[in-house]
Amino acid sequence: MRKKILIADNDPSIMLGIRFIFEDEGYELIKADNGEDALKITREKIPDLIVLDIMMPPGGDNEGLRVLEEIRKDSNDNITNIPIIMLTAKPFDNDRRKAEKLGICKYMKKPFDSDEFLEIVKEYI
Repeated sequence: MRKKILIADNDPSIMLGIRFIFEDEGYELIKADNGEDALKITREKIPDLIVLDIMMPPGGDNEGLRVLEEIRKDSNDNITNIPIIMLTAKPFDNDRRKAEKLGICKYMKKPFDSDEFLEIVKEYI
């Protein structure tokens, strides 16, 4: 069975780049371009890994943190224990600290090296 990765990011160029990285490796990609869809998909499909952008609609600057918090508070252990990698274009370390307190596995700044990103993903699934 192929591993499922949810990519939650509203930047089409990031989505395209990630798609090429993961599809070549045989992962099944599930895409969401906003926080609400990311939560809905997480609860319905229970991915093996989530790649979550910190800035996306509807909440803007900290929507990814809100989604992360909702996932970690879910009553289903299969959801609360999903590894999450957070992506950001924001330069602020206080967001990284908040994300780490909420239980992310890795915090990566955009742009990122695709080989390094793939190595990190393979650590968690």
